[in-house]
Amino acid sequence: MKPEVMQTFATLKEVHERHNCHKLVTFEESLKIVGAAHAVHCCIWSEADKPLAGLDTDNTKTLDKRATILMHLRFDGSLGFGGGEVDEQLAGVSLQQGQLVTVKAIQRELEEEINFDGAKHQIDQSNYLYSTVQKDTRRGVELVLHFYAYQVFKMYLFM
Repeated sequence: MKPEVMQTFATLKEVHERHNCHKLVTFEESLKIVGAAHAVHCCIWSEADKPLAGLDTDNTKTLDKRATILMHLRFDGSLGFGGGEVDEQLAGVSLQQGQLVTVKAIQRELEEEINFDGAKHQIDQSNYLYSTVQKDTRRGVELVLHFYAYQVFKMYLFM
């Protein structure tokens, strides 16, 4: 990834940390949280080929856009990245097994939600960015969120 794009994802990570709504943990630390539920989400993105124009009525303003991202309408009515819960329990599994399970889960969720072709686009642990943990007040357990980013060519975002 280009440094500018990595900076954008690093900024998102800092926002989580600063607002103290999510505690940052390493992937390995997340596997040691007994009883935690795990979820995976992935930002599918493409490099911007030109600035975005027409942000006002007379088309004079432009935005120096760095990327186009794919978000969709989620079950709760908000916009979000594709993803969902990991079905398997991860507490106590090896680092390698945990990585395999989460990558399999993100591939499955993206295929279900947006018909993402996992045979054409292989998400793996190199696409992993960070993990956070928060209290899931609805279920009364810790919720670990694993965040990935995957770059595609722009034409794949609009197929």
